[in-house]
Amino acid sequence: MKSIKEIKFYEFSFILGLLDKCLDNINELSAVEGLELVNLDEFEKKVKNQDLCETINVYNLGKRINRFLKDEKVLNFDLKYEKTDSNHFPQIRKYIEISDCNYKIILNNNVDILFTAPAENILFKLPFAKYVIDKGTDWFELTASREFQDYFTSCNGPQVTNFKTVKDFNLHSNKSERKAFVEHAEMLHKKKDPVVILSYQFFCDSVSRRSASLFNEMVEKLKVYNFWDQNKKIILKQIFMFDNFKNILVGLGGEESFSVINPSFLEWESNFECFDINASYEKGSLPCINIDFVIRERISGQMHVITIETKFDWKGGKFSGNPEGMLSKKWDFKNLPWSKPLNG
Repeated sequence: MKSIKEIKFYEFSFILGLLDKCLDNINELSAVEGLELVNLDEFEKKVKNQDLCETINVYNLGKRINRFLKDEKVLNFDLKYEKTDSNHFPQIRKYIEISDCNYKIILNNNVDILFTAPAENILFKLPFAKYVIDKGTDWFELTASREFQDYFTSCNGPQVTNFKTVKDFNLHSNKSERKAFVEHAEMLHKKKDPVVILSYQFFCDSVSRRSASLFNEMVEKLKVYNFWDQNKKIILKQIFMFDNFKNILVGLGGEESFSVINPSFLEWESNFECFDINASYEKGSLPCINIDFVIRERISGQMHVITIETKFDWKGGKFSGNPEGMLSKKWDFKNLPWSKPLNG
């Protein structure tokens, strides 16, 4: 993940390109309403030392969008930078508004990870289009208590920790006890102990299978009470960066920066429909499920399955506490069936 400082450098370079200014015209940034000029002095040093090779493609992307907007007869380039938070998801959207323009520009950090959260929040809260920041319960205990205990036992948990069950270990062990057992479990994995590896795989498969089932059960309950259609719209808007207006979606940084034209949500709904959102489990080295968005093109009837991968893991090593879930997209915005390349 890029640091806040690096993200700022990308944004500064992009905005200067969008304004069709040279990189050393740093004073132009102060005219952008709402733009926080944090780390601007370090950015200026990089410009003077010609040390901005990592952001030059972002700068050129800004110039390309400038040409596109001029072709669209946009003449006034007064910019307003805005950040908005969401009650539903942890993503903070960054907008650039341009005077007399039919588009807004959405700045998106070009990474695959959408967000991380306690596993419980992803599986139980995501169908409600909500994001809750709390510690959550022990998801592994909830979904695969028997297999979790078997895995703990295969790692000699009762003998090494003096706790008979993994549940007691998680509830009552102190920091130093957890650290010692984390290191012990990692050592067994490095040695590829066959009993440990086998029990761990059974454990991962059980968590994955039950997690997918719980997600789908939650969705089905919402359908019964007619809450699902509205929740589904909120989820689609957040994951795919839709809004009530057509926007230019810009991916800053990563291996390849990009820009595409994203339709308004109303326009998207006139051409596409989301049949369903469902989960399936996947075998792997971590508990993992795929959340599939089943999309149909209204005119052609062509179907698309667009997938988010959700992996569950301990943040501080095996047996280190409640696990965390990480949502990652398995697609690029520029390759989505409704995204249009930006010419310029």
